[in-house]
Amino acid sequence: MKNISLVLFSFILLTPAFGQEDILKGTWRIENKNGEPHLSLNKGNNGKGWNYGNSIDLDRLEGYKTGSNIVFFLRNEAGEIRFIGDVSDSSAKGSYECSFNKSYMSAMDDMGYNDFNEDEYLLFLLNDFRIETLKDFYSLGYKNIPSDKIVAMVALGITPGFIREIQNEGYDKIRIQQIISFKALGIDANRIKEMKQSFGRGIRIEDIISFTAMGIDGEYIRMMESTGLDLKPGQLLSLKAMNVTPEYIEEIRNAGFDNIDAETLVSLKSQGVDADFINECRDMGFEKLDLGDLIKLKVFNLSKSYIDMIRNAGYNDTGLEHILQFRIMDIDKDFIKKAREFNNGVLPDPESLIMLKAAMNKPSGK
Repeated sequence: MKNISLVLFSFILLTPAFGQEDILKGTWRIENKNGEPHLSLNKGNNGKGWNYGNSIDLDRLEGYKTGSNIVFFLRNEAGEIRFIGDVSDSSAKGSYECSFNKSYMSAMDDMGYNDFNEDEYLLFLLNDFRIETLKDFYSLGYKNIPSDKIVAMVALGITPGFIREIQNEGYDKIRIQQIISFKALGIDANRIKEMKQSFGRGIRIEDIISFTAMGIDGEYIRMMESTGLDLKPGQLLSLKAMNVTPEYIEEIRNAGFDNIDAETLVSLKSQGVDADFINECRDMGFEKLDLGDLIKLKVFNLSKSYIDMIRNAGYNDTGLEHILQFRIMDIDKDFIKKAREFNNGVLPDPESLIMLKAAMNKPSGK
């Protein structure tokens, strides 16, 4: 079973520093979750206050056994938690008292950490965070780590061994915040090796983090490489963000656009351009459309019904650019009829029609 780790440590109360004689009291329970014992602590007796909960290795609890009014302990360098309560095979609950080791707290003070509060010391106790571990961080090149970063590292279970693995992969200058991001996202040495295989040994830490946060794994990379696109890390991120798949790429290519790059694919997908839309545009009579035209048609919602209305009003041979301007200017059949009447019964040319509409939309001066 797992050692105590604080996956659910999602916040730290900003309480002031406390005296070394303080004792925390509250309630506890242990229950099975996902096949593992799960320890929950509550500060106070009213069900409110600071809460901790995560899986626990019962072997670390001295004297833990089934029965009524059982007393058992969790002890380590940081202090001691004394539990008392009723324990059965399926669940357990009761009250606890927690006290911290004065020499441990003094050692933290000597190393410059005199601002940890009681909740943070409880975190250190639950996770068996040792002074020697902090010194190991120092030996790896990480001195003067901010207090909040120490808390995050302990909560996530970051060990010196974890940092060494990253450094051994060539990232000896990785910053503490990046280490925290690696651990939070589940990035380990194997994940780094996978990224290197796809993008070379020089892949940046930032890209490894971004890829993992976006769910880009080796399988997705291999799938996208199979399309024949020469993808850079930033392009791959954009494609993933827009959910561009090999199937979508093939769909666009089969629609007649073989030479398409990553940036254009992202633009098409972001506007919802697919094979059905391309065929719809061709049904409008626009056979020689480029990808830029498709995006314009989608952006300005140029539908077949609007095209038919313009053509039925007399603009049969009008090109796409003028029709787009008609759409932008909100020119409809009623306006075209009025423009013809204004022009002595003659249908104005497209440029004149647009200028007339612009003049009518212009606010009148006082």
